[in-house]
Amino acid sequence: MNRKKVALAAVITGLMITNLLAIHAAVDCGISLTYLDDSATHSGMALQQTRAILPLVAKGAERQAIVQAVQATQTAPVAPFEKDGYLWVGELGLKFDQDGHFLELASD
Repeated sequence: MNRKKVALAAVITGLMITNLLAIHAAVDCGISLTYLDDSATHSGMALQQTRAILPLVAKGAERQAIVQAVQATQTAPVAPFEKDGYLWVGELGLKFDQDGHFLELASD
């Protein structure tokens, strides 16, 4: 092979590698932005739900009133479930004592 063919092969190989790296970077950026958007959406919902229960918690409202306030903010109703001592409603984990008084808030 002469020098021109070797140089041309090297340039073509270099261009292919840089294009593949650029494609990889673009796909990776798109995936990262998708996760960022999802995280922002969930954080916004958690904030909205927290703001809905804050006045009730300040007044010492009972468990049922607090749960209903969180459920009222949800666009699609999801049944609450208990896990690790918290009642999970929407994005929030709510901890209540034996008498139904609010103790603690957790978020996912």
